[in-house]
Formats: sequence, C-alpha cells, structure tokens
Amino acid sequence: MNDKNNEIENNTAENTANENNETENNEVSEVTSENNKDENAVLEKKKKDFFNDVTDVIETVITFLLIFLLIRAYVFDQAIVDGRSMLPTLKDKDKVIYSKVYLPDNGDIVIVDNDVLGPLVKRVIATEGQEIDIKDGCVYVDGEMLDEQIYVEGEKLTADYFVSSATSIGSSPFIAANEYPVKVPENCIFVMGDNRHQSTDSRFKDVGFVSEEDIFGRVLLRYSPFSEFAFF
Repeated sequence: MNDKNNEIENNTAENTANENNETENNEVSEVTSENNKDENAVLEKKKKDFFNDVTDVIETVITFLLIFLLIRAYVFDQAIVDGRSMLPTLKDKDKVIYSKVYLPDNGDIVIVDNDVLGPLVKRVIATEGQEIDIKDGCVYVDGEMLDEQIYVEGEKLTADYFVSSATSIGSSPFIAANEYPVKVPENCIFVMGDNRHQSTDSRFKDVGFVSEEDIFGRVLLRYSPFSEFAFF
C-alpha cells in the first residue's frame, strides 16, 4: 500500500515537475518570442529610418540641382575670357561670373554675342540715344571726354591702354563702322575693349552697334585665378 502511495506521490511530483518545466519553457519561449519581436521591430525601424534618410538626401540633391539649373538658365552663368582685348582689367583665361538679369549701363563689362566673332567681353561705352565721338585718341560721350582711368582701381594706366584711334588689329585692317560723331540707335549699345590696340569692338564693321537682344549679361566678378578675385 505504501509502495502504491509512493508511486502515486512520485507520479504526482513528476507531473508537477513536468508542468513546472512546461510552464518555464512556455515563459522562456514567450520571453524569447517577445525579444525577437522587439529586435525585429528595432531592425524594421532602423531600415525605415535609413530609407527615409536616403530619400531625404536624394530629394535634397535633386532640389539643389533643379535650383542650380534654373539659376544658371535664367540668372547667373560663368564664362572664360578669350584674348587680350580687356587688359588690364581682365586677362586671357580669366574665369568670370555674369548676371543674365541686366539693363545696359555705361561702364559695365558685358558679354555680347556676335555672328562673326562669337561671344565677346567688352565694356559699355554708350547706350541708346547717346552720341559717340572719337578724336585725337580720346572717346567722348555726349560731348564729355571719358575718364577711363576709373575702370581699373589702384593702378595708374598709360594712355596706350585707352587710346581709341586704331589703324589695325593684328593683321586685320581697321574698317570703321561709322563716321563720328554718331548717335547710338534705339535698343543698342556701343562697346569697346579696355586694351584699345587689341580690341575688335563697335569701332569695327564686324561688330558695330550691339543689339540689347545680343547681350548675354553683365560681368559681376572674376573668381579665377582666385588670387585675383574681384568684383566689377
């Protein structure tokens, strides 16, 4: 009888132990499952955050590129000076930024288009309605001789830079566009290079008066070489 009771007690103890083990296993399993869910949630959140960060970067880059292209198309652009016609103000291979939003004004450095010579960098000497006269190596606008020394700050220039009476540009004969004095037509400008001995400009038939429609824009600054950075 005692043996049977012991057996029953042992079975009961075993059953209780098994139940406890199953309960512990279930609890461990639940904890492990819960931990796995937490880890998966953290991984999913990291993936989502990473994807959002990448998307934000891509959107920012695209927005920046669009703004840059719009600005370049309608507001600013860059150009490289070709030649010596604007010495000493600008040298060959200088890199400049110019504004496309522009109304012509005397003394400005502009980039203009020319069917024969291509883009030219010159200085506005006179605008529509003004009278130009060139005599004795000097330029007169509306009867007043230009003080062209002001074009270059901090450097005293010789008259050779601004002499206006040219007989040739290299091997090309000087073919006057006009007899002076002459009035600048409507919606046109008269341009000249600062280095008058080396400048094909409005004095020549290949250039003549420049239509305002052919003005690309006004030169704002030189950014290269950086050592000669300057605003104009």
